[in-house]
Amino acid sequence: MHRIVQRRKRHVFYLCLIAFGSINVRLLAAVDLENSALLYVLLPFTGALLIAALQPNLSGQAWWHSYAQHTASALIVFLGSSIVLFEGFLCVLFFMPIYFIGVGIAWFCGFLIARAEHRRSRLMASLIPLIVLLLSLEGTSSSLSFARDNQVAVELETTLTPAQVMANLQRPINLQTDRHWLLALFPMPEPTSGHPLTPGHLEHVTVHYQRWFITNEHTGVLTLKVASASDRSCTVEVIDDTTLFAGYLDLEQFQVAANPTATGSVVTLGIRFRRKLDPAWYFGPITRFAIERTAELLMREVILRG
Repeated sequence: MHRIVQRRKRHVFYLCLIAFGSINVRLLAAVDLENSALLYVLLPFTGALLIAALQPNLSGQAWWHSYAQHTASALIVFLGSSIVLFEGFLCVLFFMPIYFIGVGIAWFCGFLIARAEHRRSRLMASLIPLIVLLLSLEGTSSSLSFARDNQVAVELETTLTPAQVMANLQRPINLQTDRHWLLALFPMPEPTSGHPLTPGHLEHVTVHYQRWFITNEHTGVLTLKVASASDRSCTVEVIDDTTLFAGYLDLEQFQVAANPTATGSVVTLGIRFRRKLDPAWYFGPITRFAIERTAELLMREVILRG
């Protein structure tokens, strides 16, 4: 009977934490702070602190047992909140590393406080939440944000002439092919037909995303406009984006240039984008890495055609 009561109390505790996290996510979205570090750093850390504070007999357990129990509880709350918020598996996957960083710091904070023998040691451990709070302010205002504008470029030498490169850009595109493991996690655009490089031409690229692997589909459209084109270069601007990628970044521009050489040409592809999520130390490298792999894919499958 005692175990049943304890199990019920634990389930109620999980439900309360799931409700706490879900409500706060909605509140942050209501005040346009859902992309800030308040969501991705402070909220997980606060929930994990509550778990650590209510973890029974923390000081009497082996550290590895305490950590495993704490992490398991945090995982249950994390997955439960994701279900309540209808988050797709990609959001869950890319949020998970930073989530468990916060969970680990919260456990370590509680562990230090429980094991501290002197008041000074407890005070030092208590400074950890203050440091996390300060780090969580990133993205709450422009003065507390790092640079968001980014550009990546890929350059390759080819035997193709500039005219052949420009002709390749106008052929049908199919990115449903082998690609880097990170890009393989994301849905690729639907195959498209020809693409005239006429200034002012609009191209609508459709992306279907199964949020839960085989169901809960989200369909978005990336609208591109040919801003300029010549026999050696072209610039395509993104004028609207309702795909899942819009939740992570703002794609702004694609630039292709083919400079002739004695044996063909040197081709450069530049992609300009704006990061949306904070903190920059986590989402900055991930976003840039993904765009670099995307540029390589486009260079191989669209510009050079193998």
